[in-house]
This record gives sequence, structure tokens and C-alpha cells, in this order.
Amino acid sequence: MTNGDHHKKLTLEQREELLKVLKARFEKNMHRHEGLAWEKVQAKLDAKPEKL
Repeated sequence: MTNGDHHKKLTLEQREELLKVLKARFEKNMHRHEGLAWEKVQAKLDAKPEKL
């Protein structure tokens, strides 16, 4: 099996923890994200959960 054939799925708890960490990092580095709201980022991640 190659790396491309195997996809790990996050549990709901793992997903929530990852989003919590990403949000904290996003908010800590707002100077890098001018004009971008976390809600928009999270909406994109929610639309494509495989990206997590």
C-alpha cells in the first residue's frame, strides 16, 4: 500500500482539538491574516474535512 492509498480519519474529538489549536494559532498571528476571519477559514475546513 502506498501513502496515497491510505487515508487516516480523525475522530470527532481529534478534529475538535485540531480546530481549537489551529484557531489559537490563527488568532495569535493575526498580523499574517489581515482581512481574513477565522469563521471563513473554518467554513472551508468544514466543507473539506479531508484537508485536516
